[in-house]
Order: sequence, then C-alpha cells, then structure tokens
Amino acid sequence: MCILALETSSLYGSVAILDVDGDGPAITELRLRQDQRSAQSLAPAIQQVLQQAQRPLRDVKLIAVAVGPGSFTGLRVGVTMAKTLAYACQAEVLGVNTLEAIAFQAPLEQGLVTAVMDAQRHQLFAATFRKDGETVVETIPTQIVDGDHWESSLEAGSSVTGTGLRRSPLQRSDLNLIDESHWAPLASTVGRLAQAKFSQGARTTCWELMPQYFRKSAAEEKLQP
Repeated sequence: MCILALETSSLYGSVAILDVDGDGPAITELRLRQDQRSAQSLAPAIQQVLQQAQRPLRDVKLIAVAVGPGSFTGLRVGVTMAKTLAYACQAEVLGVNTLEAIAFQAPLEQGLVTAVMDAQRHQLFAATFRKDGETVVETIPTQIVDGDHWESSLEAGSSVTGTGLRRSPLQRSDLNLIDESHWAPLASTVGRLAQAKFSQGARTTCWELMPQYFRKSAAEEKLQP
C-alpha cells in the first residue's frame, strides 16, 4: 500500500510517502519550512515528495493527516488538502491525533507517555498514552491544561514529550524527559499510525474528516457573552 501522510499542525510540518509491504514501510519524507504550510506551498511539497519516492498520485491508496490539536490555520490547510486529494484520486483517508503521533515517537518500549503542545495563552494541549512496543493507547484524552501546574497530576516515573515543553519546561525530577529530537510530530509517524488503524478496520470519508481544534479561536471566545 502507498500512503501519503501530511503533518501541518505544528510549527514546522512535513509530508511523507510510505510504501508499506511485509518488511515494513519504505519512507520518503520532506520537512517543511514554517512558510510552507499554506495551501499554495503544500501542493508543490507533495508533488516533490511523490517525485522523490517515484510514485504518481494515482498510486496512493491511503491519505493520512494530523487532525489536531495544533495550529488552526495549519490544521485547516492539511485537512482540506487531504480531503481534496482523497476525493480526486479515490483514496481512503484517515485522521490521526497529533499528540498520539508525538507519544508514539518516544523511544520507549513500554510505559506512560504524556505529550504536550503549546495551546497559547499560557496553556498546553496534553494527552497521556500507554505505549507498548508499536502500540499507543490513550489513557487520558486531549485536554487543555494550565502551563504552570500541568505536571502535578502526572504519575511518577512516567515520560513527558512534545513541543509544549519549550513553552513550559519540565520541573519535576521524578518524570522522564524525552529527548528534544523526538518532540515534533512527523508525517511519517502519522502515516504509520494511520496504516495500523486502517489495517484494524478504521474507516472515514472525506465528508466526515474534520480538524479537531479542541478549543475555540480567540475571535470566537471574544464573541461569547
């Protein structure tokens, strides 16, 4: 199976092609600059990674995309592109939680992993997962937590990862800090998780796939009475 994966929810996104066979995926990945997360820049990046992988778009059978949390604009661009391409080439499409992708990247065989991303306004998006080899299972769903006190409820000995640590550095010494090289979500990880979900029977349609913002925009919050 040929999978096209998109990650545009974080500051620096990526696109990837995964050729999945019995020996594991062959991955071609392209990191994006911050200014390449617009629709006008994302399309050429997808074309470039297809060329590098020597795959035409018609070969793509599954399109995977990070659906949030993350940048409002980045999520809209990525999900819209995934839906458009899936419809155009009659491919399957699946969304992946960004924090799940970050937790999956933690170099651990087993254990609890909390992934965090900057939610602005001195807050974090956070979710906790139990990792066991190539499997991650959500134990605490995505929520918005205070940037100063988010560590207080974490289990001693568990691990912490994610780009939110740049905004709210870890203070507790009884938690395992994952190396910063694993903090940013990758399109290839989104693709691997989507492939696993797809093989287990997960399905969605272009019309059902939506960004998951997990909060209202600043403009929407200002309109609240």
